[in-house]
Amino acid sequence: MTFISAELHVEIEYLNLGFVNNTMGLDIEPTLEQEICKGQLEDEKLNEIAENIVLGKSPGFRIDEDGMLWFKKRICVPAVKTIHDTILREAHDSAYSIHPRSTKMYLDLKG
Repeated sequence: MTFISAELHVEIEYLNLGFVNNTMGLDIEPTLEQEICKGQLEDEKLNEIAENIVLGKSPGFRIDEDGMLWFKKRICVPAVKTIHDTILREAHDSAYSIHPRSTKMYLDLKG
């Protein structure tokens, strides 16, 4: 039986990962990317853009081989509050996020 620290358990839950018993591997999937792709299908504005791509009326936009809608080199994020909240949380709560004139990263790495 394997035990993990409480801190590691919290990190695993935060990353939405889990363990499968009796296996020797770990599968990791980009769940945020999947949620964005699913949300794009439900977003009326993004669906309109996707339709216009076919007609050649959406310059700069493209759909990749996985069906993800992009504007130039940026993923088009649908207007879904949970997705926006996740992106903001990742950007601000990460140990590697930092704001100009801030010592957050230094304090996170030091602590």
